[in-house]
Amino acid sequence: MIYDLLANIGNYRGMNRNLDKAIDYLMTVDINTLPLGKTEIDGDRVFLQVMEARTHELTDESYEVHRDYMDIQIDIDGCEVIETALNGVTPIGEYRPDFQKAAACAGAGGRCVMGPGRFILCMAGEAHGPGGCLEQPEDIKKCVVKVAVADERP
Repeated sequence: MIYDLLANIGNYRGMNRNLDKAIDYLMTVDINTLPLGKTEIDGDRVFLQVMEARTHELTDESYEVHRDYMDIQIDIDGCEVIETALNGVTPIGEYRPDFQKAAACAGAGGRCVMGPGRFILCMAGEAHGPGGCLEQPEDIKKCVVKVAVADERP
């Protein structure tokens, strides 16, 4: 996982061509102007979802794991906590291909305080618990960029 300022996202180019495309897009767009819903960047290889949500208390069962996609999560308005798991991930139920994720129970890790101007990049297989509240539940608007791990283009 990578947790950093959005202004530094260009430093992470070169790991994956799809990730480079997502980074290039984020470096040129004003995310505050993106509409709610899905925006395609490169078909099903790179796309984003802008959504509104309410933060909540996280539990050990609040984690998710992705198989085929990396996540870049960015708060546009408001502030959430995203917890990360360093080890001890236990799947809860079956993998849901329609949501590209599985629920998971995870052990202790880190707490990333988000908010505008910060991002977290969660690689496929890295459990993370988004949507946590810092002190009290609050409404947030966020952008989640989905980046396909596989790059089968020539």
